[in-house]
Amino acid sequence: HRRLFAAHGFRLTRVVPIVALSLWAGVVADRHDRRWVMFSAQTVMTLVALALAAATFAGRESLWLLYALSALQAAALAFDNPARQSFTVEMVGAGGPAGRRLEESREFFAFLHDEAAGMMGRWRQRRGSHVG
Repeated sequence: HRRLFAAHGFRLTRVVPIVALSLWAGVVADRHDRRWVMFSAQTVMTLVALALAAATFAGRESLWLLYALSALQAAALAFDNPARQSFTVEMVGAGGPAGRRLEESREFFAFLHDEAAGMMGRWRQRRGSHVG
């Protein structure tokens, strides 16, 4: 039950910030320079990745740290997505072939990301390692 709780808790830390911030993030993307919004969000996501790497290499990983960093990354992603989508449409146009291919590529890489995360989770389970 503990692993099930941890997995669902992790998913919640990814979903709740995006749902809670998505409308506000869209307004921010519309009212401010989109490049600045994307740069800021990407900076936060990079710092989260560095913090997770540092905690892991130091042997200080914990479930609650993972939850906090995951929620922070999801919050940054909530701002990055609307800014990136509207910026991309400005650059290539929504109805043209480039816009359609861009959307197909985005969906493909989102699928790969989810599959890679699942594979890593199964690999860690086989190794018997866990966070906690």
